[in-house]
Amino acid sequence: MPAKGRRRRAIACLAAAAPTTKALRLGGLRRPRPPPSIPRAGAETVAEHIAEDPRHTEAMREEVVVSSAMTARECVRRVREAPASWGRSGRVWVNGQDGRFAGYVGASQLLLAEPDASLAFLAKPPEAVLRADEDLDDALARVVNRGGSGALPVVDSNGALVGALAPGEVMVELEQAVTEDVARYAATGAGESYFGSRIQDLVCARGAWLAALLVLQSASSVVLGKFEGLLQRHLALALFLTMLTGTAGNAGNQTSALVIRGLATGEIRAGRDWRRVLWRETRVALPLSIALGLAAFGRVVAAVPGRMAVRTAGVVAFATTSTILAAILVGVGAPLLLDAVGVDPCNCASPALATAVDLLGVVFLCVTGQRFLK
Repeated sequence: MPAKGRRRRAIACLAAAAPTTKALRLGGLRRPRPPPSIPRAGAETVAEHIAEDPRHTEAMREEVVVSSAMTARECVRRVREAPASWGRSGRVWVNGQDGRFAGYVGASQLLLAEPDASLAFLAKPPEAVLRADEDLDDALARVVNRGGSGALPVVDSNGALVGALAPGEVMVELEQAVTEDVARYAATGAGESYFGSRIQDLVCARGAWLAALLVLQSASSVVLGKFEGLLQRHLALALFLTMLTGTAGNAGNQTSALVIRGLATGEIRAGRDWRRVLWRETRVALPLSIALGLAAFGRVVAAVPGRMAVRTAGVVAFATTSTILAAILVGVGAPLLLDAVGVDPCNCASPALATAVDLLGVVFLCVTGQRFLK
């Protein structure tokens, strides 16, 4: 299933692990994932999550949670009572007297602070605070943008501390997200790792994509068949067809990758920024498409002899400009639309985008040639 849904359940599980004592019990976030063809449905409790993978029993540990009313001396004494848990995050979490999360203190602070200094004075805010009901992809995007590298506390709707993510766990989540996004981008159907994916799963997942793209690509042959006479009379159109579709496909993939990166980092919000992104990319697409159209014009004029060279070059240039402009707009609109309806936008940045652009290029070239070449 998409990384986004898996992370939403993971951070919700942290809320179910709310402590009943001063020692906060936390669980790791790593989980065995099923083959790509087997979806995971429904939320799971922490107990169910641990039961399905015994390694989580070893990952459970106790973080040190203290009250802001304590002094530095009392906090050090509390840390000495639980030395095994100190090395995991290197932080002591501080709760205010009202039960809300107040911040943390580090080892250097405790060593340098006056013994009678209050933790309410020593506690400082972390790089980011995650909410238990917050989407983890959005939370990690905030962490990346702010450059956070320490353990991240998790609080509930009342501001009470219910869990924490160690830096290593954050990196694991980011690595898994990138791995899954690359797999979906390339339509490979790969699982958590290359060698960890079964051959039959790869064949089924990749074969389904390739079969669908084959059907879509075959539509180009239907269009070419309808304009067979045009292509026989003007062979240069067929010779430069791959140049046109390849350039437009590259332009569309460039745009799609930029938009998806913006969505992943949280810089772009589909519902809020779609007009701004569309207008910005339109201003980029217009000069790019015109410049590449002129380059295509010069390339055709240099390669095609005879009196029809200029007219043929004009057709190819116009089709190139139109296809590149359409490809860039599709590369912008498709990720934003999918993200707005809750579908992973990486699914449109796969070879399906290039295949669709190829079809558009064939249609634009043949229709333009039929109109202007006699």
